[in-house]
Amino acid sequence: MKQKKPENGSVVDITPSLHLQKFGNTYYYFGTTFKGNYFQALQFCNLHGMSLLSVESEEEIGGTDRRFWTSGTIFPDDTHWVWLTTGKPITYTNWLPKQPDNTGRNEKCLELRYGSNLMWNDAPWNTANLVICEIDVTKENSNILTGVTNCNLTVINIPSE
Repeated sequence: MKQKKPENGSVVDITPSLHLQKFGNTYYYFGTTFKGNYFQALQFCNLHGMSLLSVESEEEIGGTDRRFWTSGTIFPDDTHWVWLTTGKPITYTNWLPKQPDNTGRNEKCLELRYGSNLMWNDAPWNTANLVICEIDVTKENSNILTGVTNCNLTVINIPSE
C-alpha cells in the first residue's frame, strides 16, 4: 500500500488496488484480509469510495464460507432494521433460524454468516468480521470501473480523496 505524508505530518494510506466483482450495475469488494468491528467496516468501505453492503435481493450475493459485515442495523426501538448506508428499511431478509434474537441486548448490527445461502445474524458491533463493500456504476464513476466484466475479478484502482 502506498502512503503519502500530508502537510500536518500524519501518514495517510492511499487506496490500494481492489479486486471487484460485478453483478448487474453494482461492483462488490469481498474483503479477505481486513477484519474489523462494524464501525471500522463502514470506515474501510467509505475510505475506498464504496459503501458497506446492503442486500436487497436473494440473487444479489452468492455463497461464501466466512462472516461479513453488512450495513444493516436496528433502530434504537429494537424493532426496525434499516440499511445504514442507504437509510432504506430492510425488506428482503434471510435470517438464520431464531434470528434476530438480540442476545445480551447488544446485537444491533447485521452480519452475513457462512453457509450456502449467506444466512443473516444479528451481532454486537465489536465483533471482528470481514467486509463486503459495494459501489453502483454511474456516469460519474464508470471511468474508474472500466475493464471489469461480469463474473471476472480484475484489479481496479479506486482513488481515495
